[in-house]
Amino acid sequence: MIHPFSLTPQRVHTHYTIKGDAEFRPLEVFDDGRFTWIDMGHPQVLPAVFMIDAEGSRLVNYLLHSPYFVVQRLMPHFLLKLGGTEVEVINSDYSKSSGVQGEVPEQRP
Repeated sequence: MIHPFSLTPQRVHTHYTIKGDAEFRPLEVFDDGRFTWIDMGHPQVLPAVFMIDAEGSRLVNYLLHSPYFVVQRLMPHFLLKLGGTEVEVINSDYSKSSGVQGEVPEQRP
């Protein structure tokens, strides 16, 4: 049986842009073609994760696999939020990560 959190190095996509300087800003974000991995270091606070798409934003669940938040989906654009503070993350290579043909999501103003 394959461990659900095993990574294959040739399948890791690291083309993510992280915007914002909140104390919960991730150290790194990448995906393995199935899951989005958010390296939070050893967070003292746990922000909520909101996926952004054409319909707006929606809260998504994640698993804590320290030091990572693991979201069991690919997300072209998402926010980490805590109170009134947020960090924006954009997967600038989403079509390659997912195999989906499409445009890279626009950045928020």
